[in-house]
Amino acid sequence: MLNIICFKIINITFEFENTKNLIHFQKLSERFYFMKHFLPNFKKTFLITGYTYLILALGLFYKGLLRSMSEFNVPQEVLNSAHYYDALIWVYVHMAVIGILILIIGYSVFELKNQKVISLLILFITLFYTYLDFRTADWAFGNSLYKGNSSIVPAIIGTIINLLMLQLVLSLFLKKGMTNNQNRIVTSIDQKTQVR
Repeated sequence: MLNIICFKIINITFEFENTKNLIHFQKLSERFYFMKHFLPNFKKTFLITGYTYLILALGLFYKGLLRSMSEFNVPQEVLNSAHYYDALIWVYVHMAVIGILILIIGYSVFELKNQKVISLLILFITLFYTYLDFRTADWAFGNSLYKGNSSIVPAIIGTIINLLMLQLVLSLFLKKGMTNNQNRIVTSIDQKTQVR
């Protein structure tokens, strides 16, 4: 008799815990549904980032590097320097190459573990690049090396790329926190909510 009572108490407790877990998994599922359907995944994030770098670099070459830099009120004697022009070429070729590499990564990396590592690395790199852009921009916290309102544009573009990468890193690392059983429950809940 005592065994039956203990079994029922354990069973009721277990069902209560499962209900709490199910509610937790439903909330988790809703977050993943938003992230899965409205925010870009690994491939899309890397394609957006890669094409952004590539198009910006090619656009500056098309417009003319010296002409583009004159918009930032770079002194004429600096613009006339062969060393400065050579450095500009190197910087924007480097930017185009980084864009191409990010595109290749986006098209070719499929394993979750590799996506996590690469996404985190690219996030840190783009954070540093954005810091450099903000540091030299003409605004309250910058040193105004480059003048004018357009000097903040690269930093704003970098911030958008960082937000894309941050949401991707969070999304990828949240996936690891779930066990296979939890992942099956969330998938099951997702399928039920899609039917409605």
